[in-house]
Amino acid sequence: MAGKSFFHIQVDLTWSKIMALVILADSSVLDCITKSDGRVFMYALPFVVALIGNKQITDTVKEIRNKFSNNGS
Repeated sequence: MAGKSFFHIQVDLTWSKIMALVILADSSVLDCITKSDGRVFMYALPFVVALIGNKQITDTVKEIRNKFSNNGS
């Protein structure tokens, strides 16, 4: 079964995903500098998940709408 893959992963970097990564990295560095035992990371993680999740949902809905609008006309 060489050449066949059951997983198709595509990562499109957008500004919201880059900003989420920056927030995640900054919170990790800030935790290390202040030795706050992960508190900054703990509060930053929900915002990162919301940024990435919202962008993924928006892109998926936009792709589905484009498929239906192209097929209908």
